[in-house]
Amino acid sequence: EKEKKIKEGMLMMGMKPQAFVLSWFIIYGFFMILTALLLAILSVFGRVTPNANFFLIFLLFFLYGLSIIGMGFMIAPFFDKSKVAG
Repeated sequence: EKEKKIKEGMLMMGMKPQAFVLSWFIIYGFFMILTALLLAILSVFGRVTPNANFFLIFLLFFLYGLSIIGMGFMIAPFFDKSKVAG
């Protein structure tokens, strides 16, 4: 995407930058929900944290993942190649 300049082409066709960022955030947010759910299930029912509340553990993992995604969005424009940005 970065090397092929797909974003610039879509912007020339009329796509708003917020729609582009929101689409990536939704995709990564969905993956983060699945990952946080899996980690919460493993930690609570796998007896890693047996007395913890399942919802709070899930919320902790999910919010941490969203903050990492946001940090990645802020750092990615500084790199030109997709291998370096990833």
